Amino acid sequence: MKRIGNQLICGLFLSLIGAVNVAHGNAQTLTLTVVDARTGEPIPHKKARIYLLDGPASNSSSLSAHTKVDAKTGPDGSYILNLKSPLPRIVRIFVAIGNWTQCSSSDYPVTDVLTDGVVAENKCDSRVQARVSLRAGQLVVFARPIGFGEQLKRFPG
Repeated sequence: MKRIGNQLICGLFLSLIGAVNVAHGNAQTLTLTVVDARTGEPIPHKKARIYLLDGPASNSSSLSAHTKVDAKTGPDGSYILNLKSPLPRIVRIFVAIGNWTQCSSSDYPVTDVLTDGVVAENKCDSRVQARVSLRAGQLVVFARPIGFGEQLKRFPG
């Protein structure tokens, strides 16, 4: 009888380990890297706002669900975001926070990012490329500091 009890406990324990491994396998990681549009170098400690969207990306009022994450890149210019199942369809990035302007589009399909990785277009200076090694799960976006003249235009007269 004691042997059956031990086998039952062992079986339950192994089932639990298997369930944890399956659940862990469903989690995926998205890495946001913010790059200086002037130099191509990653920007450390850059604030960003990330929205994970389940519906169409046309406007946030028509979305079926979304999650907002206020992020800050680490010393390497990257922020790691753990995605849960079911995966969102769109990741929307805003890095125009403080005295920075965004030089890339905002919305990216999550499946494209997770499958191949995505380097956004540098709309501020197309000659500058990101100096990062792209990998699956990585989204690279561009930003640059706002110039003095642009700052003056923000606060007219």
